[in-house]
Amino acid sequence: MSARRHIINETNQQAAKIPDNNEEVCDNSSLIEQLIMLRKKYSLLEKEMDCMNKIINLIRDGVVVSNSQGIVLSANLAVEQLTGLHINDLVGKDLKQLADAGVFINEPASFVARRQKALLT
Repeated sequence: MSARRHIINETNQQAAKIPDNNEEVCDNSSLIEQLIMLRKKYSLLEKEMDCMNKIINLIRDGVVVSNSQGIVLSANLAVEQLTGLHINDLVGKDLKQLADAGVFINEPASFVARRQKALLT
């Protein structure tokens, strides 16, 4: 399990321990300790994601990350150079619409995987 996935799982487990209004409310110091721990873990996750983004930006090929619906979540700097579009102009857009508009020359891997019903890792 990657460090990022481990932190996310741990954070989710800790968040699940925080009582709802209908449950017994823990004392304030315990809640504050839990919030401090969650902030530290979130900070570690942000640092890891920053490192990952730096590595992805070193790749000379264009890398576009999308969700399972084909919506662009992020892209590396090479995509900006290849397409002439700023990353912020791509994020939130549908890959199919971008391909139809001629933004991408080759078919994105997520389209191929979806057509072949394959898991894209």
